[in-house]
Amino acid sequence: DERIGALDERVGVMDERIGALDQHVGALAQHVGALDERIGAVDQHIEGLEGRLVDVETGLRQHIDRVSADDRRWFGVLAEGLQTKVELVAEGVTMVDQKLDRHRVETADEIGKLDRRMTRLSARIHPRRRR
Repeated sequence: DERIGALDERVGVMDERIGALDQHVGALAQHVGALDERIGAVDQHIEGLEGRLVDVETGLRQHIDRVSADDRRWFGVLAEGLQTKVELVAEGVTMVDQKLDRHRVETADEIGKLDRRMTRLSARIHPRRRR
């Protein structure tokens, strides 16, 4: 009878311990459930962030495309302006070159005239040298 009492006592202690374990397992199950809910909320938040990130990336790409197109147009306008200025400079250089050529011809003619005049003047001043 003592042994049965001791066994009953041990079974009672084990029942208490199992009950305590059941309570801990229940509490852990509640914590796991709460964590699952929080993880689900975090997943939804991440999905929302991913969607916003895709929107930002799309907007950024569109902005870059617009800016690139604007830059290409601006550089086109700038290049046209520079081309016009280069053409004007080239035209000016051609005009100066032509003027210089005319000046060379006129200067050569004037030098020729002066040379002839000097020769005649020299002949008048020093008639003996001619002989």
